[in-house]
Amino acid sequence: MKKRAVLPGAAAMLGLMVGCGPLSTPTVTATYTNPLRIVKTDGSTVQSCADPAIIHSATAGDTDWYLYCTSDPHNAADKNTAGDLNIHLITTAKSSDLVNWTYVGDAFAQRPAWVKSDAGLWAPDVVYRNGKYYLYYTASDTNAGGSAIGVATSSTPGGPWTDSGTPVVEPQSPPEGVPPIGAGYSIRM
Repeated sequence: MKKRAVLPGAAAMLGLMVGCGPLSTPTVTATYTNPLRIVKTDGSTVQSCADPAIIHSATAGDTDWYLYCTSDPHNAADKNTAGDLNIHLITTAKSSDLVNWTYVGDAFAQRPAWVKSDAGLWAPDVVYRNGKYYLYYTASDTNAGGSAIGVATSSTPGGPWTDSGTPVVEPQSPPEGVPPIGAGYSIRM
């Protein structure tokens, strides 16, 4: 007769499984649906939040999460008196539960002086270091030409933000063979 060795861990696991009884399927309740809604004070919603960045507040007494979005109109009805779409310069929202979001405002009321007047502020990222929040963003075009990376600081994640006044990564031209933003081009196949 052969003897079989039973590993102590395997025996313990088998004992736990037998003692637990039959397995049941857990009930899952959906608490959100995508896309998440960002609600403005007038009841309208922010329907565009490209390149989102999220940070949990490190400010004493503030337990909210903050969301930052690339510059865009909030929705198709977001127009000025001339009928042009309003471009929000880094939309900011906050949430206590990562599901229900409230629009806080825009990081910038106007583009920083070194950024071209029609440029986008894209791909925001926020970090907290040494008691300050740093908002990094890409300016799609600068007064000097080319895109660059800027930074603004604030003592709170909801702003107000103060731009550094110059890019932290100097303007760069597009790589060779890539047309500049807004340039017309066609592809032949």
